[in-house]
Amino acid sequence: MAPPKSAQKAPPPGQRPISAFFSAKPKTPGSAAKGNAGALAASSGGDVSTLCGAGDAPSKGARSPVKDDDIKATREVKRFKTNDDVVDDVVDVDMTIASAPAEVSTPPERECVMEDVVNKPPSVKKPTKAASKPRGKAKSNALASDDDDDDGGDESGSDFDLGDEDDDGDDDDLFDEDMSSEESESDDEDFSESESPVKKKKTKMAAPAKKATKTTPKMATTTNARKKTTVKTITATPAKPAEKKDLSAADVLGGVGPEQYDARQRFKFPFLLPENIKDASGRRPDDPDYDPSTLLLPKTFPKFKDANGELWNVSPGQQQWWKFKAANFDSVLLFKMGKFYEMYEMDAHVGVRDLGLIYMRGEQPHAGFPEKNYAMHAEQLARNGHRVVCIEQTETPAQLAERKKNDPKCKDTVVRREMVQVLTKGTMVDMGMLNSSPDAAFVCAIIDGGLDDGGDGGGWIGLCAADCGTGRFLVGAWRDDEGAGCLRTALAELRPVEILVPHAGLSARTKMAALDMCPSAQHRTFKSTTATDAIQDADCEGYFKNIKGGYPPAIKELRDTACDPERECGLGAWGTVVAYLRAALIDADVVPQGRVEALHTTGVDSREHLARWAHASHVAMDAAALSGLEVLENTAGGTAGTLLASLDRCVSGPGRRLLRQWVCRPLTSAAAIRARQVALSTLRGSGVEATGMARKLLRDAPDTERAISRVVGSSSGKGRDAAHVVLYEDSAKAKLNDFLSALEGIRAARDAAAAIAACEATCEKSPLLKALCVPGCDEARREDVFTAIGGASMPDLTALTAMEAAFDWGAAKASGRIEPARGVDADLDAAEDALASADANLASWLDTARATLGGHKTDVVFVSANKDTHLVELPDRLAGKVSSHWG
Repeated sequence: MAPPKSAQKAPPPGQRPISAFFSAKPKTPGSAAKGNAGALAASSGGDVSTLCGAGDAPSKGARSPVKDDDIKATREVKRFKTNDDVVDDVVDVDMTIASAPAEVSTPPERECVMEDVVNKPPSVKKPTKAASKPRGKAKSNALASDDDDDDGGDESGSDFDLGDEDDDGDDDDLFDEDMSSEESESDDEDFSESESPVKKKKTKMAAPAKKATKTTPKMATTTNARKKTTVKTITATPAKPAEKKDLSAADVLGGVGPEQYDARQRFKFPFLLPENIKDASGRRPDDPDYDPSTLLLPKTFPKFKDANGELWNVSPGQQQWWKFKAANFDSVLLFKMGKFYEMYEMDAHVGVRDLGLIYMRGEQPHAGFPEKNYAMHAEQLARNGHRVVCIEQTETPAQLAERKKNDPKCKDTVVRREMVQVLTKGTMVDMGMLNSSPDAAFVCAIIDGGLDDGGDGGGWIGLCAADCGTGRFLVGAWRDDEGAGCLRTALAELRPVEILVPHAGLSARTKMAALDMCPSAQHRTFKSTTATDAIQDADCEGYFKNIKGGYPPAIKELRDTACDPERECGLGAWGTVVAYLRAALIDADVVPQGRVEALHTTGVDSREHLARWAHASHVAMDAAALSGLEVLENTAGGTAGTLLASLDRCVSGPGRRLLRQWVCRPLTSAAAIRARQVALSTLRGSGVEATGMARKLLRDAPDTERAISRVVGSSSGKGRDAAHVVLYEDSAKAKLNDFLSALEGIRAARDAAAAIAACEATCEKSPLLKALCVPGCDEARREDVFTAIGGASMPDLTALTAMEAAFDWGAAKASGRIEPARGVDADLDAAEDALASADANLASWLDTARATLGGHKTDVVFVSANKDTHLVELPDRLAGKVSSHWG
């Protein structure tokens, strides 16, 4: 006996009460219609018309009068379990069939649609014991079993088979994914209890085709994803011969996306086609002297001829762009237009592909980005391997109008523009572009003097490598073997990102060395320079006018050597790199710093001391040793497990670059090695706390070496830093931030050294640490210490302390200007006092004027108009009280 309703407990949230499983559940009209339609078809032998009246029987070609909406059925099913067998008992069936008038069929179609039905194998039901079934239900169970067999039921005896459902249910499944979980569960329950209709093969035959008089009909069949085959009759018609006509813009601009631009380029710029393109000297690509960096514009420029031979005009702004593009055809132009950098024609495709930009509207390929994103996008293009040329405005529209006013002959309609910067992987100098990689990015030039006539097969080779980010040059020349073993060692250490190749190409031995040691380096064609031209160019440009002696020691030594091949190869390689930087418009930023080091020591056998830098004596490991010992790279070309990766715990860029040099050139002095070991053990022992403080300071500091190089380079006032370049972003603030970055880096190094020097036990145990952290320490002159640290020592940084007191660094970085502190400059203080006194006198006079006029402090005030300041503003009601002596 069931307990009263008041005693029944409410089910937990989200669950149905037990009584719900025994009560009849109403069905949706759609599911009931499907189930009863199948039952009617089964009981009548598949002919639905037998259930209708004689007058309602559908005629041939007419649709069935019975619709799904006209069939309604309600079934109650009781389920009980007997000996592990589930039996469905139909206790009540009520069907109502509404008659509907016959519909007139549509005209026969000229296509045949055939729907394939997959016949499922008959299911095998589990045997059930008759004794376990109630007697009154035997007949109903038998009927249910017959229906299951006819419907192709599954092994569980269920009368629902998912495989018998229409393929149209796939759309419902997609729609159900957007429904809530509760709605989906309820729908699934209702749908599982309904019977699926029995599917019959339906064939809709096409009407016979008419006889063709002149052509023979062809049949074409297509099968879609729902296994429906469509047969169509195709009548072939004779094709008319195509008439020749000239191309038009409407014909080639019918595409969408890049295809549209490709067609436009072929139509409007036929001189860019592979069969027509030429360099500035008129040479074709198959010519050995062809220069891919230039382009020959048509003689009709500034007008172009299209594919039909018709002339069309180019706007003045586009004329400027084409002139720059013809001179830098192998580069990507960033063309300044107002506050945006624009990319046109073939450059626009690069911007969309590499930068993720979008095409702007119009038939011309066009993309761009604002000036504030210049550093980010230019760096990305350069690191992707492009040569990026920045074209900046050098006058404003107002300056153009003034120029035309002063010069009646001036017919310019666009502002002047200049090429101010060229960026590649190895020529980036801006701090914002270098932060992503702390490693050096060398640009190398190789000069091969050829093999000697002697029997050993050797010959002189010159090499120069420049790291533009730090302004550091490495130059040298040596006599190498036929396999260029010494060159391979130098390239294995330096890992340049760019290698300059003469127009005639590299020699066989240098080419193989470059490909083996630097497979990822870019090879850029550039004209080589002779030793004489290198010295003349340096004198003409005045690179080293501020250096005592006129030249850095390494260059001076090569210039004065008595060995002609050594001088020609060494200075030729250095001059080629300098000329390349001059073409990139950064020679004035990098070369005058004078950081030129000898790649080896002259007068000593270069085979034993190939990569020997000044101050240190070290083991000369060749390329095979560096590769076999996995010093820099593993066998897979990565850095995991290498000696450098195992030792690298550096937190600053300069430290990482110095460690790379040290692992490539291990010390040979036992005393110097012991000095380094003692310093490391001390830092990890008694100086561990000071080491932690120093690491934190250096981690948070900018790259000091690069920041100082950038400050020195930007002081030249050339390139993009020139005063006449129009920049809408605050360029002065950017320069100030570079200067502050250099100061912050120096301060971090000073504070880190002071933290270590404050630990007396640390400096007492390690003379090397004392020499590095204490200014003016005599320990730095010891031979073992000097060799271990390469002659480095802590300089006197008292000037930095004065700079800290001069102004607020944080406020200057935020505002973009320096506001000197009080007491720094006496003349500045006197000027500020005079200004303050004048402001006080003006305020006192204004108070007197208010009292005389009788106005409130908000009525009588000072205002400025244009360039006039301290004008008195007052209301009309006080105008009659103004004294006559007021101007």
